[in-house]
Amino acid sequence: MGAAWGEESGHDVSASGPEDPRLARVEALEAQVRELDAQLRARSGTGETPAGSRALSDRLTDRVEVLAQRVDTLSDTARAASSGLVARERELAAIRREVADVQGRVDAAVADFHRRIDRGPVEALQRTVTGLVDDVKALRQSQEALVGRLDSLSSTAEAARAGITAHERALGELSTELETGSTKLDSVVVAVRQAIESLLAQVEAGNAHATGPGPGESPTLVDAVAARVDSLAADLESSTSAFAGRERALAESQLRLEMRLDALAERLVGGDARPRLVTWGQRVPETDDHPHEHERDGIPRAENLPRAGAPTGQASPGDSSLAGSDSRDPIVSFGGGT
Repeated sequence: MGAAWGEESGHDVSASGPEDPRLARVEALEAQVRELDAQLRARSGTGETPAGSRALSDRLTDRVEVLAQRVDTLSDTARAASSGLVARERELAAIRREVADVQGRVDAAVADFHRRIDRGPVEALQRTVTGLVDDVKALRQSQEALVGRLDSLSSTAEAARAGITAHERALGELSTELETGSTKLDSVVVAVRQAIESLLAQVEAGNAHATGPGPGESPTLVDAVAARVDSLAADLESSTSAFAGRERALAESQLRLEMRLDALAERLVGGDARPRLVTWGQRVPETDDHPHEHERDGIPRAENLPRAGAPTGQASPGDSSLAGSDSRDPIVSFGGGT
């Protein structure tokens, strides 16, 4: 039994691999079993063992054999586990070598990639992106400033619009007054024409009826007619001066309005382009541009009419049109008749 057990357990344990706590424990148990087996052999060889001791020895031998079998089983299991661990460690070592090889190749590829890439364009692109970001920030700030300026200009435009509305209202009133003055002037012109026609009729009647009033009454009639003409001329002059004053006031208001509109346009467009505004000057004639404007229809201005004290057959100093007038001019004809 001992030889058989010794042959089963006489293999080399140290060649199984690295030391393991379980394997060391198995080896210690195996050493104890061998020691017990040696003691039993020594006692059985002397022949001094009694029958009871032999029975005990047999039972102990059986138990030792069972224990030896269990120890052999544990030893085989430990050797198998140790062999598996050794194989796993070898696999891990191979994997580590492969990982190190792959890492080295990756590092070499990255280094080669960095060597091949030119950093100049990349850095230039980064600087360009940074500049664009700064430009966007500056643009946002300028946009906020522009919004504030537009708000300010909107309030200014509202105020200017209110002022323009007031000026338009004033211009409407001035236009109404101008139309009223024109109507009054036309009525004065009609009255002067009627007076001249009446005077012509009276002169013709005086020439046709020689048996009329005496020669002494003709100067009185002439003085009355001259006085009426003078009053009509004075009314005409006052209406003309009032009309001219209205025109000057309208022109001044128009000029101030144009200046304010131009200033507002300059502020709105920043002085780059000034819009051309349709002005009232295209519709309202300038004052005193046509000095003989009221001499239409053959009617002279008031200052060109002769005064009551003027010599018969002579025109006023400022009248150049009466010098070559028709013989039917009321004043000249009447003077020639006297």
